Amino acid sequence: MAGRRYTIDMFFDEAAFQAIPSAKKLAFRDTVRALKTYASKVEGIEITTQWHICRHDEKLPCDESQDI
Repeated sequence: MAGRRYTIDMFFDEAAFQAIPSAKKLAFRDTVRALKTYASKVEGIEITTQWHICRHDEKLPCDESQDI
């Protein structure tokens, strides 16, 4: 069966992330959580919605991923 698959991979430096109003960040999180309830698993592929603090530019390991 055909379907629509979305992959979103974004990076915000800490200053830019802190500039985003808390209400917008919470609304994004809540929207993603709500949309996940409609998603179907594709054979062999899990539904993943995660975030983590990336430290690649500091040559340090990233923090552990957390579910949205």
